[in-house]
Amino acid sequence: MVDESSNQSDIQSSTAHMIEVARRPLIVARHKESVEQALQQIGDPLLDQLDDLPNQSVELIATIATDTSLRDTELEEGLIEHTCLSCENGDLSADDLIQVLGGCYRHVQNQLKPFQGDKACPLEDLTSLRCGNLLKISQAPAVGSFGTTSHISSTIFTKRQGERCRKSLRLISMAQDADQLWQEASGEPSLSRDEEEPLESLPEQDRKRARARLIQKRIRNSFFKKVFLLYFDRDTLDPAEIFAHPTILDWLNAIADTPHLFPFMQGQTQSQKLFRLRELWRKVLQLNELYQRVDQAKQRSDYRETLAEKTTQECMQRLAKDRFPAVKVDNDFSIATALSPFAEFAQWIQQKVMDKDFVLPPDPKRSA
Repeated sequence: MVDESSNQSDIQSSTAHMIEVARRPLIVARHKESVEQALQQIGDPLLDQLDDLPNQSVELIATIATDTSLRDTELEEGLIEHTCLSCENGDLSADDLIQVLGGCYRHVQNQLKPFQGDKACPLEDLTSLRCGNLLKISQAPAVGSFGTTSHISSTIFTKRQGERCRKSLRLISMAQDADQLWQEASGEPSLSRDEEEPLESLPEQDRKRARARLIQKRIRNSFFKKVFLLYFDRDTLDPAEIFAHPTILDWLNAIADTPHLFPFMQGQTQSQKLFRLRELWRKVLQLNELYQRVDQAKQRSDYRETLAEKTTQECMQRLAKDRFPAVKVDNDFSIATALSPFAEFAQWIQQKVMDKDFVLPPDPKRSA
């Protein structure tokens, strides 16, 4: 039997919602000028002074977070819309606009800090945060996600931050005047007798190529050992050094600006430093992808028991045998990796090394 009263209630609710949606542009237009004038008077100095946030600010952000129609809208636009609605309903007076709107930005700034290396996001960036991220902030874990399938969903950044990140990564990945091969300013490292001996039976041309590859491998391995095992060593990495770099991107930019301050960059030519920075960024990307791939496999019913007690190296051997697909490394993956908190990344490396479960991915095959 059909519940007619329930159907009638649903129809009335749907009708009321359609009327509200239709009226919204008119209401916004009525109050928009005064709201925008208040927004123009808000700056970072005001946000820094706001410790006790108005309840209206917290409630307004909560309302915007659950408004699915604003999911892809920037925060500033969402604030304007819902502030106008509050003014229309008499919930917010013109005299309180600056304080309440400033409180809204401060509230979001506080919520966002754990996702951005405990660094306060400036107002100019906050305005471009997608409203859909407001709900995400309250649901996603803020730490401990590097190398897991939840990494992208728990990395939150604004549109402007994403744009700047892309530009910075492009400069690192496509640096002009960078070397094309691993080199040592002090000269080629010597190979051991065990490495040299098998080469002696090769034709001269093949021997030169094979020897060059071994030298490249030795320089590469030495560099990444200096980075991941020596620089990140938990007993020697200064907490102040970690605090100085809110995100992985901040760390990479610091290396680019002051390479002489980083032991693994010292003593190299400028062109080799550019090359090594590019290779370092690629390796961080590869690490995130490799461990995410293993985490993804471990969550699948057909691999869960098989991989449960295996090391990452053993897991990768099994997945390689099965031709398990790699995680898609696209623009979103790259930005999420670069904007991960540096402190979390450092702790992740230290824990993997301590557990003897740190696997350095091989270099991707490049076309000749």
